[in-house]
Amino acid sequence: MKMATFTGTGSADRITPASVTAGVTPAGVRPGEDADNLYGYAGNDTLDGGGGADYLAGGADNDRLNGGSENDSLYGESGVDDLTGGEGNDYLAGGTEGDTYRFDAASGVDRVVEGVNAGADALIVGGGLKAANVKIFIENDDLRIQFGDNEIFVEDQFASGVGSSARVEEMRFSTGAPIDLTTVQSAWLTRTGTGRNETMTGSIFADTLSGAGGRDTLYGGVGDDRLLGGSGDDNLQGGAGVDNLDGGSENDVLYGGADGDRLTGGAGDDYLAGEAGADVYYFSPDFGRDQISEAVNGGADLIRLNAGVDKADVDIWIEGDDLYISDGDDSVRILDQFATGVGADARVETLQHSDGSRVSLKSVQSAWLVREGSSGNDNVSGSIFNDTLNGAGGSDVLSGGVGADQLNGGVGSDTLYGGADGDALNGGDEDDVIYGDAGADLLTGGFGDDYLVGGVDNDVFAFSEGFGRDTVVESVGTGTDSIRFTPDISGADVSFRVIGDDLVVSVGEDQVTIQDQYAAGTGAQARVERVTFQDGSSTVSLTTPNAAWLTVNGTAAGDSLDGSIFNDKLNGLGGADYLNGALGADTLSGGTGADTLYGGEGADVLSGGAASDLLYGQGGADVFRFDVDPGAAGVDYVGDFVQGTDRFSLENANFVGITAAATLSAGFFRLGTAAGDANDRIIYDATTRSLYYDPDGTGAAAQVQFATLGGAVTLSNTDFIVT
Repeated sequence: MKMATFTGTGSADRITPASVTAGVTPAGVRPGEDADNLYGYAGNDTLDGGGGADYLAGGADNDRLNGGSENDSLYGESGVDDLTGGEGNDYLAGGTEGDTYRFDAASGVDRVVEGVNAGADALIVGGGLKAANVKIFIENDDLRIQFGDNEIFVEDQFASGVGSSARVEEMRFSTGAPIDLTTVQSAWLTRTGTGRNETMTGSIFADTLSGAGGRDTLYGGVGDDRLLGGSGDDNLQGGAGVDNLDGGSENDVLYGGADGDRLTGGAGDDYLAGEAGADVYYFSPDFGRDQISEAVNGGADLIRLNAGVDKADVDIWIEGDDLYISDGDDSVRILDQFATGVGADARVETLQHSDGSRVSLKSVQSAWLVREGSSGNDNVSGSIFNDTLNGAGGSDVLSGGVGADQLNGGVGSDTLYGGADGDALNGGDEDDVIYGDAGADLLTGGFGDDYLVGGVDNDVFAFSEGFGRDTVVESVGTGTDSIRFTPDISGADVSFRVIGDDLVVSVGEDQVTIQDQYAAGTGAQARVERVTFQDGSSTVSLTTPNAAWLTVNGTAAGDSLDGSIFNDKLNGLGGADYLNGALGADTLSGGTGADTLYGGEGADVLSGGAASDLLYGQGGADVFRFDVDPGAAGVDYVGDFVQGTDRFSLENANFVGITAAATLSAGFFRLGTAAGDANDRIIYDATTRSLYYDPDGTGAAAQVQFATLGGAVTLSNTDFIVT
């Protein structure tokens, strides 16, 4: 059967599944299981929707409406009407005059809508239910009545007030006294959760909502409410009114709302936002790690430390623009406390200790800017003010942040960050990493091998006796930077050397390596501009390397010497040395001992000296110099001679019988294994790649091998010069 619309006659009509009064249209049809529309119009009508989601409108006079099963909409309109929603979730609107609403144990979740002063309205709960079976509470200005799985929702019951301004006047049962619904009972304002994850909303009155267990969300609404989260991670929102919020155990979120509220996070790490009004935050022992969010000029806010939080154990400090108040491992972080300034611009105004004494939190005390680390590994951050951070023992991380800060790493391998403004950073003992960041900073590595990064502005790197082997990193064009030696080091104690594009400043066994000092060039492109001495020694400019810095002499032992990007002189002297010219046109002299020489890029001069040496010119037009008596020099290995590019240079004082010339005379050179005539002094055996010197040119005296070539090279007299 399709949906039908039934229209009454204007008299007392009956439209039900059992019978329909004559004259009702459509004729010969009754409401069935589908969704029907029933209009009684005038007269005392009886309307029964039967099955389906029906629409019933009584019209004028005193009507009886029964929705039947499913979700129905019933409108009594004018007259004293009797409305029964039946099964399903129904919408019941009595209209004017005194209406009656009927419910039983299977009526579902129904909504009742009434007007103010629209007669004496009543809810009648049958089905054997009693007042003891009913739970009543108020949500916002609505009245909610629960019995089993059923609920009556009286919309806007107290929107206009209590007493005669209430919408529905009473609730009746089959037995027992009725319940007056015009006056609020205290029990209606108290709700307790079941231990599951629940959402509760309070009323326009003063409510008490208890979440019990589970993750609950409690909304106080209007009125001075008390919200108790209980166990679980709860969300409490006070709303309007002077509210009392207690998160209970675990990690809770509390919002006070309008007016001055009282917030207690309880155990766990809680987030507390008082919002508007003069709020009070309460903390007892073991309160966890909490955060407070307050607005500027949001009222005179107070933090109260309860009994058990001893004043002597409380520490206060500032990190960034946040204020911290701690008791052992527990702490309260006031977010953005000084973000907009001090005084009236502070977020929370006062701290009250458990003994009643008070501390103003609106202005900064110097003690709050001093932080002391422990013997362990600490991570300490400074504030937007001028801080002193002391790492003490352990491998600490200290961050100054904004402000002119003093950071002291102490014992341990520490990492220090200066942050903005001019900071003084001292690594202390062991191997530290220090970043000056922005501002004109003073960086002191202390003892140990430290890594120091200046950052922008005019930085000073300070060193005293025994500072170790440190590395300095600076940028090009970011201020006038200085290496500064304390009075125990004078200019006579310091030597300079360029390795690659780094500048090494040495004091005995200690040294500072300025990384990439000349990577971008000299002059204004240098990284660190000068060295100063506090003992009054003259200042040394570092922007362009001194020629003496490019000459390096080894020792009697075997040394490893590296050249720079400039034209270096590396002298191995005694021992088996390793010399690497790197960039530039370098002069490498092995000296005595079996040495290894690498010219690097550029046109280099390599002289192995005495003993059998390994010579590699690498890039550029290189000269392999032989300036030692061939009989005493040993046999050098020339690993990468390039014919037509590289040259051999012979010292005629040692290679007797050869005339000095820019190019060896063809008569002095012979390809083969031995001299053929009196002029053959330099013999090259291409098969064995051996170079010989013949003392007499005839082979009468034994020829002396002075070099072996590393590759299959064809030589001629043009590959030799004699000086």
